[in-house]
Amino acid sequence: LIMLKITLVLLVFFLCINLYNCTDSVTNPDNHFNLLDTVKVNYKETIHNKLENISITFDSLIGDSRCPIDVVCFWEGDAEIGFIFSGQKNNINFSLHTYKDFTNDTTLLGYNMKLISVVPYPHSDSTYAPSKYQVEIILMKE
Repeated sequence: LIMLKITLVLLVFFLCINLYNCTDSVTNPDNHFNLLDTVKVNYKETIHNKLENISITFDSLIGDSRCPIDVVCFWEGDAEIGFIFSGQKNNINFSLHTYKDFTNDTTLLGYNMKLISVVPYPHSDSTYAPSKYQVEIILMKE
């Protein structure tokens, strides 16, 4: 009886993970996002919110000077990401940073966007093409 209960709990857990994607981040195959969702966006990908009639494009990797994970550095470094926000017949180019003392969020046309993370994280023996990058962002209405 105990083994059956454990099996059922594990089954429910795996169903939740696999069928319902019980995570805090969302990657949408149709490139749709909801406000307040933490969303993963690939390099050069555009995501849309049809209800608000807005979109965000991960346009460019302006620079990535973050300290490689396998090196001891004087400072943590910074990744700067270029975005395009489209809404209300406007296209606005802007950038956000990973370094806490630089701008990691902005408000545009009544929407606040925050850069949560940038992957991959640098390693001293590897370089990554911009096409390998992915950002995690959250957008909310002011």
